Amino acid sequence: MLTSQKAAKIIKGNTIKFFNDLPVQHLLLDSRKIVSPASSLFFALKGERHNGHHFLEELYAIGVRQFVIEQDAKVNFEKLKEANILQVKNNPIK
Repeated sequence: MLTSQKAAKIIKGNTIKFFNDLPVQHLLLDSRKIVSPASSLFFALKGERHNGHHFLEELYAIGVRQFVIEQDAKVNFEKLKEANILQVKNNPIK
C-alpha cells in the first residue's frame, strides 16, 4: 500500500510537515474532483490561469490531509495542523 512516506520517496519530495503516515489511494490534480479526501494526495500545481496552492485550506476543510506543494509556495501551515506536506522543486515544462 502506498503511504505518504512512500510517496515522499517516490517523488523525491522534502517532508515539510508530517502528522501521520496515511494511505494514498487517490492522486488529485483538480480540487473539484475529490472522491475520498482521507486517502487523497493533492498536487498543488501552478498554471498560467490557476494555482492549486490557493485551494489548500478549502481542501483541508473537507478532509484532505496530504499535499504536495512547490518550493516557492506561500502556505499558512498553522491552518493545516493535521496535514502531511511534501515539497518539490519547481520544474516548469518548456
